[in-house]
Amino acid sequence: MLLDDKEWDLVRCLVTDHLTGTPDPDRTLERYFPGEVADWPFSQDPARYAATVVESAQLASLSDPHPLSIRLLQALLSIPAIKGSIQQPQVQGFLDRLLSAKELLDVCDPFRALILPGTGESFIDRTQTRALLALLAEPDPAKPEPIAMRVVGAKGAKNSGTSYTYSFILHLSASRGITPVRVMLSWSSTAEDIVRDLALHVAERGGKPDPVTDSVKQLRYWARWIVLQAARCNPRRRWWFVLDQCDELDPNSDAVELIAQLAVAIRETTGPGLERPRLVLLGYDDRFADLQLPRRQVYTDTVKPVGEAEVRDFFDCVFREIDRTRRPGVAPDDEQIAELVEVAVRRAIEDAEKAEAKGTPYMQALGFAVEEAVNEYNDCATLP
Repeated sequence: MLLDDKEWDLVRCLVTDHLTGTPDPDRTLERYFPGEVADWPFSQDPARYAATVVESAQLASLSDPHPLSIRLLQALLSIPAIKGSIQQPQVQGFLDRLLSAKELLDVCDPFRALILPGTGESFIDRTQTRALLALLAEPDPAKPEPIAMRVVGAKGAKNSGTSYTYSFILHLSASRGITPVRVMLSWSSTAEDIVRDLALHVAERGGKPDPVTDSVKQLRYWARWIVLQAARCNPRRRWWFVLDQCDELDPNSDAVELIAQLAVAIRETTGPGLERPRLVLLGYDDRFADLQLPRRQVYTDTVKPVGEAEVRDFFDCVFREIDRTRRPGVAPDDEQIAELVEVAVRRAIEDAEKAEAKGTPYMQALGFAVEEAVNEYNDCATLP
């Protein structure tokens, strides 16, 4: 577990006392953070200035070569007044925890995770989904910067699990410094509903767009307003707007046009120090066929329900990884693992089909069944 709010509060107090509360805080901070201090808005209130510094550290990705969170704790430990104090062991413990997480992250590619840390959720197959999310999070500098990703259910496939992608986005948020905001859509959803839900997260307290009488101009203005709120008011966050269940929308809703306007507003948001949000559309389907999105900057991921072959590959990889952890240096028993995989596959699919017959979405039911089998394998040498 990384640092909780109470632990970050202690860090914030130490930053206030020893960095931002000094006679010349900018010069003090520049000594430790020359690359960041210019981006931090100065405040004469040491506590507020410290909150800005610590928030930057909290939001920084541990996947960075030299994460700000780690450098901040190292800076605090180098201050003579903290050395030998009662806070030193606590700060050292925080640092050790982050260094361990960083080491694990450097070894394990989060985009290849099969069991999502923290939640224990399974994420089966989805090779293309993983690759496109990686490009969305870490763009190729030689290509146009991506602004959006459409996750489309395969034609004729029910319960393909487009919303399943959101679990993986949440998983990436910790390691890649992403802040996802999910809006669940329905037939009755309107553009105003979407803007209001997004504003709860990205706008300054109480902030809302001014009224506009022209309906077309209003949608364009709302889209630009919410994107600029995210980019300017919270420039240190990497916002991902996740609109889920797009296939539930009324095709005649003004929410459909707002989605296009959001993509345009994100594309047109540029400037020094501004972090463009990303737009992820889960359940994008034919009703959006005429929607004008910037093609070269929008990825499309077509997903289908996971089949028996994908479940078998998943169990084979996970069981082997569990064996390597349980018995380092000992070669896995291929025959035994193959037998256990077949038992797990058969039972997981049967349980998922039974749950689906009772009304549970297939991918959700399969996820539960797979996770139960993995937990059992973790707890004992063989599956019953």
